[in-house]
Amino acid sequence: LRDVDYAMEAMDYLHDTQNGRAFIASVISSESPFHEYFYSCSLSSPLSVFSPSSIHSWTTSSQFHLFSAYIDTRVNSLYPRNTAVQVLAISSRLPNSTVYCNLHGTKSTVVEATVREIWQRAWDPRGNFYVPLLITCPIPNWMEGQKLSVQVTTQFCTSQEVALSVSVPPRRENKAKVAVCVKGLDFQEDLSSNLIEWIEWQFLFGADTITLYVYSVSPATERVLRWYESQGRIELIWIDLPGEDSPHIPISRSLYMKRNRQQKRRHELIPYNDCLYRHLNSHEFVLIVDIDEIIVPLEHDNWVDLLNDAESSAKDRVISSISMRNVFKFPRNETRENSEILPLYSNRIRSEKTSKRGDYGKSFSSTLTVATVFNHFALHRLTHNVSHTLHLPEHSALKLHYKSSCPVESRAECPDLKRDTVVDDTLDRFASKIEAKVRDARSRIGL
Repeated sequence: LRDVDYAMEAMDYLHDTQNGRAFIASVISSESPFHEYFYSCSLSSPLSVFSPSSIHSWTTSSQFHLFSAYIDTRVNSLYPRNTAVQVLAISSRLPNSTVYCNLHGTKSTVVEATVREIWQRAWDPRGNFYVPLLITCPIPNWMEGQKLSVQVTTQFCTSQEVALSVSVPPRRENKAKVAVCVKGLDFQEDLSSNLIEWIEWQFLFGADTITLYVYSVSPATERVLRWYESQGRIELIWIDLPGEDSPHIPISRSLYMKRNRQQKRRHELIPYNDCLYRHLNSHEFVLIVDIDEIIVPLEHDNWVDLLNDAESSAKDRVISSISMRNVFKFPRNETRENSEILPLYSNRIRSEKTSKRGDYGKSFSSTLTVATVFNHFALHRLTHNVSHTLHLPEHSALKLHYKSSCPVESRAECPDLKRDTVVDDTLDRFASKIEAKVRDARSRIGL
């Protein structure tokens, strides 16, 4: 049956493509009816409640692998009269039946859930992957304010032994502007020099904190990460892949992800969205970015001023995300001064051509208006009045993208991108500050 379903999905996708369109699922949810089964269902309390920590494991609940769950009190169009538990999960298949949330507080109840795939079929229609999901469980009003745990199942009124604790995102009275989010790091090579410089660029431009998810890194790279963690400047979340059939030995896992790019892309969406919900009540924006990318403000000195200006220019638009254009920086053969201390800054040549709007761009996504984020922009939006991504002009900000080689998606442009280059002076005015910060960090770490 699964092969038949997959074949039908592929045929639908080909039909859409031949007709000049690909199916795009709605990213704004209409109101869903609230169904609770308190009186018609009696649940046993879970024998154990799993609480995620800095060393993160998955919780299996029915056909779902649950990563984390958060209380979401924001106004939304899906359940406008209820706060919600937002569960980030992965499943080997989209559920084709009603999904239920077992909510446990002072008492237990069952509610019907809404499941949204954190993906679009237009990007890749194949269904034979682990699928990233946002499962929204409306909270009955009588459970408001209670300490909760959750289970997810397709079987109505079915008690389970293990539940996942529901986190309340820490709240700041005055939100900080930007939290930086980095997907699961999986590198065997020593990235310590690049990583120190990259981290210092984030803080120089205005990051309040950086949350990095880590599969496996070299001892030297881990030493750098642990030092910044000890200073309270970054948060490290050590993660693994879901499911018993996924590889869990570091080398095998690394090879698996390199050979399965489309699955890797789907897996990345879980930590990205976990980072969004971690900073829901403490930061105005999350910046989804990789450690080979630097967002550079060109008309401002920092991201805070850049974002404030962008929000002012948006006028009456309710912003979902604010995106920057991409420009590539490939390795240079010549050795430059400070190349060991500042390996990123010392590469002062970039491709002359800026990527098209939306191609390889990265965004600051609003914690006030979005339900999910994708690698490059906000995906699901909370209410109908939230606008599409706001794209900043290239004279306002750029994303410098340090790539070892030309990405396969741009193979037709690669000769031009590598040949047509210009001197990149976008970081020059910050050079003295960043060098001082990097040298100080290296000295404190002991490099």
